[in-house]
Amino acid sequence: MGKYVWAIATKKDNLFVKWINEVYLMGKNWWEYQPPTDCSWYWKRIVAIKNTLTTKIDQQTFAALRTKEQIQKFNPLVDETCLLCSNGSETLEHLFFTCHYSNMCVQGVKDWLEWKTSTNSLLQLAKWTDKSKLSATRKSIFHVALAATAYHIWRVRKMMLFGIKRYGVSGILYRKSK
Repeated sequence: MGKYVWAIATKKDNLFVKWINEVYLMGKNWWEYQPPTDCSWYWKRIVAIKNTLTTKIDQQTFAALRTKEQIQKFNPLVDETCLLCSNGSETLEHLFFTCHYSNMCVQGVKDWLEWKTSTNSLLQLAKWTDKSKLSATRKSIFHVALAATAYHIWRVRKMMLFGIKRYGVSGILYRKSK
């Protein structure tokens, strides 16, 4: 059934995919699509597989990032303290969602883009952007800004891990605005 998910995603030129696009999708984004309650069980199963694949891909993307928490499983002598804020255990949850340094970076990006929302969590901001009634261009800008922020947070963390250089929050924001 995974091949059907891929065929729909790539809009393969066959009768089945054309029929799915006309009957079910009707121009909607396949990766955000949710089936109606009155559709066939088979179609619901294909959509469920698509949702599972999407979730696994998102989890695998973050699971590939090696934090001190994951390294400590193999080497218990590693100090688990967050390099960015020296406050708390360095987990993915902490690094990208609760770390003071990360939150200051996100707040700086929000101020720079005049983004009016109360949360500083990258995940919550991504969800807010998806559900908001912003123009497609503005949504794209916000998504790119979030991805760049996550990248720079990870990059500064790696630089500190290897003792290269630490950028303050203002240094990161300056580098991103170039």
